[in-house]
Amino acid sequence: MSGAAPPPGAVSRWSACFQAGRLDECQRLAQELVRDCPDSGKAWQLLGMSRFARGDLRQALAHLRRAAAIEGGDRSIWDNLGIVLHKSGDHAGAREAFSTALALAPAAAGIWSNAAGNELDAGNAAEAQRLAARAVALAPQLATGWLQLGNALSRLQRSVEAEAALREALRIQPRHPDALISLGTTLAAQNRLREACAAAEAALRIDPGFSRAHVNLGSIHDRLGDTQTARDH
Repeated sequence: MSGAAPPPGAVSRWSACFQAGRLDECQRLAQELVRDCPDSGKAWQLLGMSRFARGDLRQALAHLRRAAAIEGGDRSIWDNLGIVLHKSGDHAGAREAFSTALALAPAAAGIWSNAAGNELDAGNAAEAQRLAARAVALAPQLATGWLQLGNALSRLQRSVEAEAALREALRIQPRHPDALISLGTTLAAQNRLREACAAAEAALRIDPGFSRAHVNLGSIHDRLGDTQTARDH
């Protein structure tokens, strides 16, 4: 059973800090909420996500499991738990958490998209495609849903359909480096290497430190016979 809810203003302050990447402040605020509202699932959820943002997966899981034990009817807690389990490599656990979240909120497109990402990393491309298709059916303007759908179709070697899905993701969110690099991979699979190169370069203009983009761009230049540029990446 849930305890007293944290003050809405405190939750809003935490959210603003989280969005701004002020992780030390996030953790401090969440610790204060847990101290003041120890029986609140929301407080433990925020502390769990603060730990997750800092890369402490073990503590994040412990806090989120405590949150779920207190407020098992909160779909966002189960979604967050699924995200952290996925990141931890526990795909079966993540699947169970996302299934619980979707049972509570079957129209939540973002959870369908998150579940698709977990299945894709678990090697279940066909299931990932099904889940991502549901996400974009529920929310056609959800860029991450189209990204997951494109990635799943690419894994299934359906490159033309994958390209269409990824271009839709980029229509919605043009400065999406993950979508750009996935598009580059799909174009490279079709031997459209110059276009693939342009997509990877666009991803790097947005995020110069994007390691996947550097690796993909190096591979593309190697296929183009430009070994010197390939080595530079």
